[in-house]
Amino acid sequence: MNYEAVIPVPDTTLKSAASSFDTPRKAKDDKTGIHVFPNPANDYTIVSYNMEGIVVMELLSQDGRVIRSENLKPGINQHLFRTEGLPSGVYTLNLKGGSKVLTTKLIIR
Repeated sequence: MNYEAVIPVPDTTLKSAASSFDTPRKAKDDKTGIHVFPNPANDYTIVSYNMEGIVVMELLSQDGRVIRSENLKPGINQHLFRTEGLPSGVYTLNLKGGSKVLTTKLIIR
């Protein structure tokens, strides 16, 4: 008699992303008001922020071109930002909301 054991293997990538996404990181305590994790990013990064009003996130190339633009929710929030398909390099991430502009660097591998 042959027995076959099936052992479920969890998808740790999704679980680690989900657990990181559930707990806000430093955005409310960070001096810049924006926190990006992981940075450098491969397929995604989680952008934590604290902004009021209509929030627009822009990803800029090194020469200042807007590569991607997305509307985000106001307040203390997190946004799962997918980076797959973007070339490796150093980018600038701008969040604009109300009279406030937050800027940080994002490295994509």
